[in-house]
Amino acid sequence: MSIMTSFINDIFEELAGASAKLARYTKKPTITSREIQTCVRLVLPGKLAKHAVSEGTKAVTKFTSTVQCQFQVSVDHILRQHVYSMPLRMA
Repeated sequence: MSIMTSFINDIFEELAGASAKLARYTKKPTITSREIQTCVRLVLPGKLAKHAVSEGTKAVTKFTSTVQCQFQVSVDHILRQHVYSMPLRMA
């Protein structure tokens, strides 16, 4: 098990380092999923890179949709509280 842990840590460090270099080259202050995806294609061989990009895209899409749903629920909740707490004005 420790061999797999070391392997995963090595791959992570290599991808993180390559992504940081790419962000520096493009003069961007942050590492986005685009930099990670590019480095995955550069570092991993053939089919492994294709599968990694596919799974990564799926994970980012799922995360983004979850965050948007949570944000929408929060906004709706805040708006409902605000509308119901407003005093009614009689004309």
